Amino acid sequence: MAATATAPRLRRATTPAVAAPVRAGLIRLATFTLLGAFAASAWGTNLLAPSGSGRAVLMAVIAAAMGAVMLALADVHNPWVRNGGCALAVVLAIGFMFEAAGVGARLLVPDAWGDLARGISQGIDSLPDSTVPYQGLDPWVRTTILSGAGGLLIIASALAFWPRATPASPTGAAVALGVVYGVPAVERNFAHPFLSGAILAILLTAFLWGERLERRYAGIAVSMGLVALTVGLLVAPRVDGARPLLDPQHLADPLTAKGDVFSWTHRYGPLNWPRDGNEVLRVKAQIPTYWKAVNLTQFDGIRWREEAVIDPFQPDIPEQVNNPQWRQTITVVVRDLRSFQYVTAGTALGISGTQRLHTRDAPGTFVTGHNPLRPGDSYRAQVYTPRPSQAQMAAAGSNYPDQLEDELLMLLPASVGGPRVHNPFTGQVSDRYATTIIFRTYAQTAPALQQPPNGRPFPNAAALLRRSRYARDYALAQRLKAQSDSPYDFVQRVQREVRRNARYTESPPLTKVPLDTFLFGDPKLGYCQQFSGAMALLLRMGGVPARVASGFAPGSYDRKRREYVVRDLDAHSWVEVYFPGYGWVPFDPTPSVAPASSRASGDAASAAQGDIRNKGGVGDRGSDPHQGGASGDNGSPFKLPLVIALVFVLALLGLVRHERRARIAPPGVDPDLAELVRALRRSGRMPTNGVTLWRLETVLGGSEEAQAYLRAVREHRYGDENAPPPTRAQRRALRRVLSAGLGPFGRLRGWWALPPRVLHSKAWPTSTSSSATGRAFWSRATSTLQRSR
Repeated sequence: MAATATAPRLRRATTPAVAAPVRAGLIRLATFTLLGAFAASAWGTNLLAPSGSGRAVLMAVIAAAMGAVMLALADVHNPWVRNGGCALAVVLAIGFMFEAAGVGARLLVPDAWGDLARGISQGIDSLPDSTVPYQGLDPWVRTTILSGAGGLLIIASALAFWPRATPASPTGAAVALGVVYGVPAVERNFAHPFLSGAILAILLTAFLWGERLERRYAGIAVSMGLVALTVGLLVAPRVDGARPLLDPQHLADPLTAKGDVFSWTHRYGPLNWPRDGNEVLRVKAQIPTYWKAVNLTQFDGIRWREEAVIDPFQPDIPEQVNNPQWRQTITVVVRDLRSFQYVTAGTALGISGTQRLHTRDAPGTFVTGHNPLRPGDSYRAQVYTPRPSQAQMAAAGSNYPDQLEDELLMLLPASVGGPRVHNPFTGQVSDRYATTIIFRTYAQTAPALQQPPNGRPFPNAAALLRRSRYARDYALAQRLKAQSDSPYDFVQRVQREVRRNARYTESPPLTKVPLDTFLFGDPKLGYCQQFSGAMALLLRMGGVPARVASGFAPGSYDRKRREYVVRDLDAHSWVEVYFPGYGWVPFDPTPSVAPASSRASGDAASAAQGDIRNKGGVGDRGSDPHQGGASGDNGSPFKLPLVIALVFVLALLGLVRHERRARIAPPGVDPDLAELVRALRRSGRMPTNGVTLWRLETVLGGSEEAQAYLRAVREHRYGDENAPPPTRAQRRALRRVLSAGLGPFGRLRGWWALPPRVLHSKAWPTSTSSSATGRAFWSRATSTLQRSR
């Protein structure tokens, strides 16, 4: 009894075999954190503007935390639990990396992984033509750049800390961290390159050799390192050449994205626009509308085309516009497109957020300089997109500004029945010049005018038109005008006439006078160019200012990313009609069966349909995966908690399985002894070499049930192999003894040292196969308790 009451004469295990690896692991973790943070800071500072160094350094901390978890798991002897825990740490680190890179939590839900993948793919596609530091407006390019650093940091952490049977060399991790630093070093000229290189050399040396360096050699190593750094700082400026030995930009040229190219001038033959379904734009806008590239203001007698403008700064919108809701700022990200025209909407008032040149080409449109917009470019455009109601347009009247005279003209060349005219410079007859027809406005009763090149206008245009190939077109316009009671009514009648008995086809026959053939064909055969060109021509003949606009239909709305996805299938032409007091309002006469118009819903982009805000976009076809839209945001808000709960349950089951299998020792080691040794080690009560199992019953003390646990282990080891295992009560009693005197967390440590058996086994655990490392460990750990009874 006296022996039972005495305090246990046990000591804590503090063998160098355990202490040395812990010290080495901590040194590697500390140097990895410093080196990763330094390299990540260089990545974020030099590749992004404004700087993304804060997010990049946060990624380095996440990678270091992942490494710390792997160091802690290195002590777990079950390889399935150890590797599974490391894999789970990698998955969690990837999620935190994406969050640090700017990916919203809503895109980390499994239902949104497709959108996340498409966004990252968008960023990767835009990288070849992006300049650094990236100052564009595409958030996916920034996210992709930051994610690149995050991926390299995760790889480096896994290479440095993943538990292995033999200690891993830090060389692989150092290479990955060197790439994190090297990419911005190649792309940009650092402000202090030699100082940055010296810091990198110090941190890299500490990471590679810090854990192997003995203290007695630390002074010598530091001295030699300082000498090497001094020599390097003196020599490096002298060997820094003007030209690089390897030009990465030259190597990257073949990877430069080309992008689709569109010719907006009307052709009227078989459609030759790209029709591959590729994304060409991503547009963030408050109001869906048509995304315009050019205004085709000149009808040359055959086709609609752009016209050289003398004064591109003349107003394109009414002077007094009192509706601020018709002004918005859109953000455009160029995807698979090459264009000298800035794609905007309505009347563009200004361009910002881009380093590319932007100049006015015509009222309401902008172009670049010699270098076109390419995939990866982005910009903001301030636009005016009026959306008057039908009643407002009907009451707008016909008091048109004087500067709209050019929107009431057409050319009548000799090829379509116009008079032969002379070259104003040489005086010779030339087919390069044509007579200009000047139509009167809707309310004016005076006859239309004709004007020869470099001549004065005179009122004979009506007779000239009746003798030309456009005689029946002009007659149709006059008949529809006579039946209408306002310019808006006339517009509606013309649109219905153009659509009547029409059939959409992208392979219409090409004729000498395409629009006349289209208007009086049975049926009318054509695509958006024929429909918009014919409607604009009839409107001008009736005295209503009109023009053709070319660009893209609104596209499909991505609800999760809150932007419009515009594809090459959305390339389109429509009509813009001027209404006094409101400006240019879009009308789309193309049937809704057209690929672009089907997503524009006829006049849906016109104000006549009301104010349509972000509710799926006009003609939203998000259910069509080929169109790139969202499939509908029907995900339940409870899915993420359910996923987290499922992961927690699986992790709990894994721990239970681990604790059950952890009691199974390798061949040659008694499993009961293995469990007892683990309990003693975890509670800090490893015995000295002179303590045997029989002696342990005496010195450990505790209740009778605790001693019975030890007695059962001893009897099974040296007595009857069929002896019953310890009971639950005996297990609990021994756990109380192990946790005694361990402070406020002693009870938790006792549970960790000897966890309860979830399912009480009536038999002793059996041995199973294990690695050589595991067998060696258990042989050493149980040697003191196996020598004798």
